[in-house]
Amino acid sequence: PWVRPYLFAGIGVYDWEAIGSQSALAASQLHSSSQPGVPMGIGVETMLSRHWTIALEGTFRFLIGESFSSTNEDIAGADQTTLTGVLRFRL
Repeated sequence: PWVRPYLFAGIGVYDWEAIGSQSALAASQLHSSSQPGVPMGIGVETMLSRHWTIALEGTFRFLIGESFSSTNEDIAGADQTTLTGVLRFRL
């Protein structure tokens, strides 16, 4: 009862912004992009007290329509995987 594994999934929009000097941005094959994505993952959570929990989550974000470069087809995208520690307070 103290350790709870869980799965999660959802939908979202991811906004990627290329930053730098104007000359660097003009020379780059990358550009800013917003696109839909699907985050999915697995986690394990344990209670610290009645209101506080701590969790460890592994998340994979699949980006739909990855379009970070309009000039180079070899630059396909950036599906992202993260491992995150989470501290939660529940009412």
